Amino acid sequence: MNLYKRILALILSVIFILNLTACDSTDKAYVYFTLTEPPSTVDPQTAKTDTELMLVRNIFEGLLRKDENGKIVCGAAESFQKQ
Repeated sequence: MNLYKRILALILSVIFILNLTACDSTDKAYVYFTLTEPPSTVDPQTAKTDTELMLVRNIFEGLLRKDENGKIVCGAAESFQKQ
């Protein structure tokens, strides 16, 4: 029984160490969008075309947003009060 515990501890230790060495914090994530036209702006106040609006929605988060049920919930805001 004692040998079984030692072997199990050794296997778990090796798995744990391998998981730590496999992590690379310098990995970068990229998101690609297929644009039908080049955007003239990514300013949320002046975006008008579908391409610009799609970019703005994906770059910025508003104070409030809609959840999957269509209910308004906090986005970047910590809280809000309905009137």
